[in-house]
Amino acid sequence: NGGLDLRFRKKWGEGTMFKGSTLTFGGVVYHGEAPFTRYTLNANNTGANFLYAPRGTTSAAIPLRQDRTADYQAFFIEDLIRIGSFHIVPSFRLDHENVEVDSTYAPWLPNPTVTPPITATTGPASISADHWVPLWGIGLGNDFGKGNETYLSATTGWRPTRFFDIAGTSRTIQPGQPIPDPFNSLDIELGVHGTPIKGFWYDVGLFWMQFENRTENVNVGGSSTLFFVQNTGNTRHRGVEAEVSYDLLAPFQTEITPASVTTDSKSSNKDVSVAPPPSHPLQLIVFSNFQYLDAEFTESALLVPGTTRTFVGNTPNYAPDFIWKGGITFQKEKCFRFTFSGVHVSEQFWADNNLGNPAVGAPLLVPAIIPSYTVFNFSSEFYLTKNVRLIAGISNLADEKYYSRVFLNGLIDPAPRRTGYAGVSVEF
Repeated sequence: NGGLDLRFRKKWGEGTMFKGSTLTFGGVVYHGEAPFTRYTLNANNTGANFLYAPRGTTSAAIPLRQDRTADYQAFFIEDLIRIGSFHIVPSFRLDHENVEVDSTYAPWLPNPTVTPPITATTGPASISADHWVPLWGIGLGNDFGKGNETYLSATTGWRPTRFFDIAGTSRTIQPGQPIPDPFNSLDIELGVHGTPIKGFWYDVGLFWMQFENRTENVNVGGSSTLFFVQNTGNTRHRGVEAEVSYDLLAPFQTEITPASVTTDSKSSNKDVSVAPPPSHPLQLIVFSNFQYLDAEFTESALLVPGTTRTFVGNTPNYAPDFIWKGGITFQKEKCFRFTFSGVHVSEQFWADNNLGNPAVGAPLLVPAIIPSYTVFNFSSEFYLTKNVRLIAGISNLADEKYYSRVFLNGLIDPAPRRTGYAGVSVEF
């Protein structure tokens, strides 16, 4: 992988009502190569140890070999325009990607090395995706009171093409069908944040996100393993987020004012202010944040298994209604930190069909709902020197038995139980 990122900044508006304005622009060029080879060991699945092989083991049977390259370029420009306490930030970005996969061996190409040999050609040996994507954004903000700001932003985004989106371990683009359009989004946020009193921080905001041209794996032919990648529809996510934190010891901390000293020079004596040395007071910080989310499919090309109804109205996968995080931290910067924290996640769907069946006729092994869970953690660090610190902690203190991810075939990925860790961090 290699690339170049250049950006330039120009301050402007000094001496005018636009004082503090800044223009930023630049570009990115990137090239990546990711060759991929899969070997079949003991193709007939015989022998006591056919599931095990040392790292680096190869085989004469190669079901998948690909040369994969990605080229990406972008140009962007952004202008921060200040007018007193008000500011506006318009921006534009033009992205270009070219992703190419050249297959020597693949499940859809003739291949005499595997058992049984593949003789029929059912797809192209080379496939590529080429996209130009213009993006824009605009932000508005206004400072008010003591350390407060209102904000409004609207931005667009997209998800670049992945190698397996166009040619994976199975044929992922239907013959004769075009490469899917980019998965793009529109994100609008409105809120207020600030530090109105010493040691206190808050941020409350509303958000609306629209995702279009969702790119997903679509199972075909009643199979739970054969799939095509295609654009399937649109979803809408909206909700509210809030965050607060407060240092309980802040009212007892005193500010160190700059010292005034007199210096002698050939021309005159001058009084100058000397900044005090950095202070690292004790802090006891309580913090909490939550998110309420309402998400649903607004358009869909997919059908709920066994019905003629589309996904419209369904809840997208991994979109819990409620998430809470919070805790307490006792610290002295560059000295030590101890944090006790917790997270609660409400129940959520792991399958967009909200049922759990990967395909028509497949057995329902795991319901589509991931149960809610609550996990507590403890972390700590202690500085031995300026650049060396000890780190340690315990994850999942209550030894909660839960899972937060399920594969599309219904297999559960269990989350770790109570786990401890310790180490040393060296900075230089």
